[in-house]
Amino acid sequence: MNTEDTDEFKAALTEAKALLRANPASAESHVRRVLRDSPEHPDALFLLALALRRQGKSFAARSVLDILVQLQPQRSAVYYEMGLTLAKLGDNAKAIDSLRTAVDLDPDFAPAWQALGDQLTRMRGKNAAGRAYAKYQAAEIRSPVLRDATAALREDQPDRARDLLVPWIDANPADVNAIKLLADAAIKSNRLSRAGDLLAHCLEIAPDFIAARYQYAVLLMTQNKAREAIAQADELLAQEPEDLFFRNLKAASLIRLSAYSEAIIEYAKSLEIFPNQPGAWLSYGHALKALGRHDEAISAYRKALSLLSGLGEAYWSLANLKTYRLQRDETDAIVKQLARREIKGENRALMHFALGKAFEDDGRYEDSFGCYRQGNDILRSIVAVRHGRVASADSKSQVAVHAPILRRTCGLRQSKR
Repeated sequence: MNTEDTDEFKAALTEAKALLRANPASAESHVRRVLRDSPEHPDALFLLALALRRQGKSFAARSVLDILVQLQPQRSAVYYEMGLTLAKLGDNAKAIDSLRTAVDLDPDFAPAWQALGDQLTRMRGKNAAGRAYAKYQAAEIRSPVLRDATAALREDQPDRARDLLVPWIDANPADVNAIKLLADAAIKSNRLSRAGDLLAHCLEIAPDFIAARYQYAVLLMTQNKAREAIAQADELLAQEPEDLFFRNLKAASLIRLSAYSEAIIEYAKSLEIFPNQPGAWLSYGHALKALGRHDEAISAYRKALSLLSGLGEAYWSLANLKTYRLQRDETDAIVKQLARREIKGENRALMHFALGKAFEDDGRYEDSFGCYRQGNDILRSIVAVRHGRVASADSKSQVAVHAPILRRTCGLRQSKR
């Protein structure tokens, strides 16, 4: 009789799987005993990879997954786990490739779509991340009403979404996914107080609804309720202590309170686990700058640029330091980036401001004025689109652009896969 067909073998795998969340070290021990008799059993190897990653043994987990890719090249879950592991190792580009393979193999693999959206968000691929999150929602949602409401929100029709959701919630008052979608509609309609009430109600029904709690924390922070946002972030970190979104949210909330020293600690923890975050390095630099630690801030801004060369805010942050003048290679890099059509919006405006400051420092005042004018023209057009009016932006001193918070607010309460 094949060892893998025995009740003892199956029981050992079941026990290892049950131990994964609470005690991954014990799960690893159980799986390794199974692998002594069946060293290439794919399910056992997969559980071993999960147990290793959850202990922080990412290099070892990747080695196991490399074997599994050879054994099961069509198994989407293997590529999903590989993507999570590569993200832990800071290899964001390969993580994205692996997660794309996972969803190519299984277009209905909702957690893989969400993980892909998270990775693209880290790399500031906003549009691609939005598409991945939309795919996640489409894969996760089973109710036609919720699918239609989600589509309405995606098409920027919050009133239509609300008309669909209100009668549904009246008939299904405990449907937390519907309540969260109604909160999304309220946010799109700028009814922030109503959105907060809905999200709070959502968490009363489902305290473990992580996406709702995260969105509630972000909403609190945007309403300048930073202490309340930190309390929510701490709740999230208690559930997932290594999640960079939650750690960065707490750090950003601390900055709102001018608690820069505490914010630096949170960013340092996040960057130790996930070092390839250009946005986090940028925000880390802002906190260091606020404390007068300018040399460290410069290093942080340069690190952000090494990860994302088209990050306009990092160039402007360097240029705007009174103790620093942009180097020739940095101004050359800005000119090169401005030649790229895909550099748009505030990102492009801030590059013009940075180049203008460099020209001003060199005494090239006419060139400097031209750069400032181009940057302000871009900002005027952005404000006109966002608010339906043209705002004045007559000098570079009026520019106050803050690093955006990494956001993961679209998730639903997941069903078991």
